[in-house]
Parts: sequence; structure tokens; C-alpha cells
Amino acid sequence: MQPQPATADRRGAAQIFDIGDGRVASAWRVAEHMRGRLLGWARDPELYALVMIASPDATPPPVARCIGVPPAIESLGWELDCFSKPMATLLPPSPSSAALALALAGTHRVADDGFACAMDDVRRGGVPPGLVVHALSRLPEGIGAYLILTGRIIGAADAHGLGLVTHCIAEAEFDAIVAALADADPIDPVLDDRHRIDGASALEPLLDVIVRHFTATSLDAIVASLAREKGEHRLWAATTAVQIAEAPAVAAALALSVLNRARSLDVRDTTILTARANALLAEPGATRLGAAALIERLASPHPADLVLASRAELQSLRRPG
Repeated sequence: MQPQPATADRRGAAQIFDIGDGRVASAWRVAEHMRGRLLGWARDPELYALVMIASPDATPPPVARCIGVPPAIESLGWELDCFSKPMATLLPPSPSSAALALALAGTHRVADDGFACAMDDVRRGGVPPGLVVHALSRLPEGIGAYLILTGRIIGAADAHGLGLVTHCIAEAEFDAIVAALADADPIDPVLDDRHRIDGASALEPLLDVIVRHFTATSLDAIVASLAREKGEHRLWAATTAVQIAEAPAVAAALALSVLNRARSLDVRDTTILTARANALLAEPGATRLGAAALIERLASPHPADLVLASRAELQSLRRPG
């Protein structure tokens, strides 16, 4: 695939965005470029689709490190979730949770054969972005907690099986996909005709044991359950417990609490909650304060809370002008 433009390019009926290598800085650059432009694109009768593509050669500008993802990505994810036109993300091989969040806001998410994604936010001391947490909270009970707490890498087959991606397509087809969408070809047949799943699921053989241990609602209960595992999954349980122990305990407990609460929340409220959790983790002395105190504060507004329009207020993004 040829290197793509630095940030954005209009090609016929498609607005193309370069998401670089999929790391946080690349996703932030795309979010900054999209800021304030969605209404114009929604009302542009000549624009059919938004397309995000990976370009490993791109060098994104630096972005200040923060706990979680930058607020611009969280806010844009919610607005994209209310956007009416198709948006396809041709994901890079190892997308960050920020890139995955932007993809989840769209209608179509494409992984290639080399796709390998990990929810590693907790291991870096944060909580995944709202769109990711919302998607994980809708999985069979226990699976989302397992992915968040262990940072397990999943491939294309499992990402598709869990609904995190909608299609598995060889990267060699990406240029043809972009060209077809630039010609305003209907997106579903463009992607459906190229969809192929190669390889077996790595998670499927473990689903029952994951559910058995990760449906517990607290971090301590999950670890205790793993310690009681006997028989053929004993080694897996011990290894999994070590993976959990390697993550910052306060971030892990807070992320699990956010995930549990997200089951009864919509995308907007989940996004506000995840941003609040990361703001709490960023406070001086947060880890010394302890998980229980931070979890209690999740229910109260925070000065750093995102101010997001309601879905009704964003209905203009769903109507051509």
C-alpha cells in the first residue's frame, strides 16, 4: 500500500484520513483535523463516506502524555457515533485503543491478516476510552474484563468474532477499497465481497474458563477465583493471575468498576465516565489514596468532566442540509 497524505485528502466522494501507525499521537492528529468539520461533511451532498487508513511511514506530531486518551479523541468519538454517513477504518496492524475507539465510532472496521490488538491502557495506568469500554461491556460477561485486565493480544479472527471489527480483508485490497469508496460504490458489497477469515480463534477454547473466573465484580474476587482453578487450566489461571498482578492495581480496579457500570450506560455516558476515571487517576497521590476511594468518587461530577452534547443536540450530523 502506498504512503498516504500527512493528514487528510479528498478523493471524489470519500474524505480520506491518514491514521499513521495507529498510535495515540496519530489518532490525536486525525481527531484534531476532524474537529468542527463533521457538520459540513454531513451536509455535503457530494461526500459519501469517511475513510481512515494506516500509513506506517507517517510521522505524527508529539502529543503531551496523559492518563488515558486525549479528550479530543473521546469527544470526537461521541460525535462520530452520531454521524450519519458511512465511515470505514482500515486498521493498522497494531492499533492503539485510541485508534480502535475512533474505528468503533464508525460503521465499518477492517482488520488485515496481521492484525494484533491489545487493550493495554490498564498496564499503562489508565482506563480505555469510552467507545472501547462500551463495546467491551456488551460482550458476553467476563470477556471484556479479561481483555482489559490482562492486556491480552487478539488477532483478526477473535476481533471479528467479538464484533470489534466488521471485516477481515487482506491489506493488498485496501487501495481498491479506497478507490471504490471514492467512486461512491456502496460500502457493504465493497467490503463483503473481500471479507475472508483465515485462522482459528485463539479465545474460543478458553471462553468457558474466562467466563467462570472473570464474571466476578471485583479485582480481588477474580484473582481469588483464578487461584482456585485446578486441572487442565491450572497453568493458564496462574499465568493469567501474574498478568493481572503486573498491571497497576488501582488502575485495574478502577477500570473494572467502570466496565461494570458501563453495562447500563450508553456511549455518551460511558465516555464521560471513562474520562472521569482517567482524570481521577491523574490526580496527585491517586495511587496512594487507593482504589476504593477513587471508585466511590466515580459517582460524583469531576471538574475535568467532558461536556458532551446530547444525541438529540447532534441530530444535525444525521441530516443532509
